[in-house]
Amino acid sequence: MKDAKSENDFKRAIILTMVWVIGWVIFGVWQSSQKPQSLSDIGSYIAGIFAPITWFWFYIIYTNQNKMMNDQLTIIRSQFSLQLKELHSMYPIFCLNSKNYGGLIQMESNLEKNYKFTFNIKNMGGESRILRVEVIEPIREMINKGEENIYVIVRPELQYNESDYTIDLYISGEKFSQLQEVDMMEISKSVMRNMQLRIHYSFLKGTNRELYDCNLVEGRLFFQKSDRAEI
Repeated sequence: MKDAKSENDFKRAIILTMVWVIGWVIFGVWQSSQKPQSLSDIGSYIAGIFAPITWFWFYIIYTNQNKMMNDQLTIIRSQFSLQLKELHSMYPIFCLNSKNYGGLIQMESNLEKNYKFTFNIKNMGGESRILRVEVIEPIREMINKGEENIYVIVRPELQYNESDYTIDLYISGEKFSQLQEVDMMEISKSVMRNMQLRIHYSFLKGTNRELYDCNLVEGRLFFQKSDRAEI
């Protein structure tokens, strides 16, 4: 459609030019028949005829080139947008949802009480493989109801089952294990509300890592990609 419009504009410009030249030539011939003109007068008359035509065609060429440049820029933007979308589609988008709201377990290795949260990982983006998961600030200082400082350790375990990944987060600590279950649960919830995970993964373009923040919505915990940039 744009090429047809440009071609029609060009044809109109040619017709207007021909009408302009023919009209002024006829007028000049008639004027010369009434009163003979010198060669210098004829030259000035011809220059006067073609001077507006020069500016007219300069405008036509300028607008036509401007349209062509805009069309090229539109094509380039469209191609860049498609390439950007294709590139973004290669990146994975992980969604971590809690299977439960945590539970008290006792580790058989050291008989220490741990509070465990389990999250399923779903990839909503491009194909990838999770390499490892680390907890940001794995050692936390918490305050018990008795105003006692308690240090807890958050330890992640990544498991792979067929096409799904699972992350188990274990919260433990010497004084933490000695608390009542209800207190352990409250501290564990407080720890999870401020939890950040760093997920390392490989994908088609290489390897990458991203931060995920923990959120609590309607009694369920889930991680979503962090808006904060890594330092």
